Amino acid sequence: MSAQISQNKINLSKNTRLAIASNSSEYELVKPKTIKSGADLHTLPSNVEPSPVVDLPAVAMPSLNEVSERKKDLLTVDYLCHYNDGTKAISGYPGLYLRRNKKSLVVIFRIKASGQRLDLMNFNNDILIEESDVKTIKKAYERFRVCLAGGRPWNNKSYLLDGQKRKIRTFNELLKFYSEDQRIATQSKIKRYQKRYFSGALGERLLSTYCHEQFAKDYLDISNPQRMPSDRNEIVKIIKAACSLAKGSPNIEIDVQELVNKSDRSYADEADKTMPSAEIYDMFLGQAYDRNDHNLCMSLILQFFVSTRKSATNHMRWQQVNLEDNIVEVPSHLNKNGRLARLAFPSSLSRLLRSFKANLASDLKKSKTKSGDAIYVFESPKIKGQAVSNFDKEFNAVKSKLLSDHAAFNLDSTDSKEIRQKTKKFTQHRLRDVMDMQLLEVGASNAQKEKAAGRRPGENARAYEDLSIEKMINLKDRVFDKMLDELPNFKRVVEGLENHYKD
Repeated sequence: MSAQISQNKINLSKNTRLAIASNSSEYELVKPKTIKSGADLHTLPSNVEPSPVVDLPAVAMPSLNEVSERKKDLLTVDYLCHYNDGTKAISGYPGLYLRRNKKSLVVIFRIKASGQRLDLMNFNNDILIEESDVKTIKKAYERFRVCLAGGRPWNNKSYLLDGQKRKIRTFNELLKFYSEDQRIATQSKIKRYQKRYFSGALGERLLSTYCHEQFAKDYLDISNPQRMPSDRNEIVKIIKAACSLAKGSPNIEIDVQELVNKSDRSYADEADKTMPSAEIYDMFLGQAYDRNDHNLCMSLILQFFVSTRKSATNHMRWQQVNLEDNIVEVPSHLNKNGRLARLAFPSSLSRLLRSFKANLASDLKKSKTKSGDAIYVFESPKIKGQAVSNFDKEFNAVKSKLLSDHAAFNLDSTDSKEIRQKTKKFTQHRLRDVMDMQLLEVGASNAQKEKAAGRRPGENARAYEDLSIEKMINLKDRVFDKMLDELPNFKRVVEGLENHYKD
């Protein structure tokens, strides 16, 4: 009877009370009156006693968001136990896949754009999956997404499952770690040098036991019949980049000193080196715009004024670009020197960048954040969700056009020969050199020039010179205005791109 009363009480209106007649099995509904005293609860017939009021526990109703989340969360014990659909992505968990075969259920992390994958966990068919297993998978997935968002290596299974750091002790472990997220061509190059200089016991030596001098003696200066002229420089670059990447990764534990520095590389005599000029840059920019290579134009402009390297420019994300403060941040694990870089760009460039960003946000083919902004400054036209590799094909096409089209120089024969020579040797890597010279022409000191390019000025300069971000922006604004006045193609391209992205 009590359960029946409670059930009926739940179903009744809030403005009613339930009274039970002691001599009847029927229910009589009596509307409550205003309570005047503790005894005056209801007006009832004299032969009816008021029923006890049963206080029901408050029930917390789920919100619409909670209900939606429950519907989307397929990662449950029941779902895993009854999963039998081959290989399939799990809704609500981008990058997480399940695969059922005859013997087991495999949990997989996979990057669709690059095809990289990691078999995280393997449950044999005779193993009972428990709630603790599901929690482990979800924790691992959170770490997986954090690594992806920060652009860090994500395929360390021990870190994903247990939160433990991957320990790198030997040279072989360091080179293996560094090659994991590299392109196939880079991986082949690393394996070639590893086989040539780090094979056998040389690769199993402990990093912690080496200093700069000992590393040079055992690896850089060692005689090798297979040694090529460029090997020393390549080893220096690989080891320096690998150590910087490992030290900047939160899931890596490494004990290593500074093994190499800039002086270890062999440099040719560059006293007679052909220096690039702003006029050559202007010619490349104008020719690229005439060919409708707008992305190449933006890459050349951004790389020039931010003073980033080619790869850092092409792989840049909009979350690195602060359009309010005119700053681009390059994380330490993406920077060649292993330090966080905050690079200024001219405030005059902000308007073009805003138009470019808005144009990308309206493009349905581009990858977006939850707020609707584009993720990549230059997204690959072939693989969605991945930055463009480079603009080498477009850049080389522009160079070929300039070299073949003598009318583009509009100069006499003597000057034309010199310009052609400079054009042949002009590369995107030299854009930083052009900016260095432009900064000096507008009154920047050597230390300010170094700071603007992301290099580290000397101790005295850091103590006594104005190396603030505001000063860097001011200097680059002067360069921007100077180029608008002196370079016809630059002005035409900037104005044309602004109009193009507004439309």
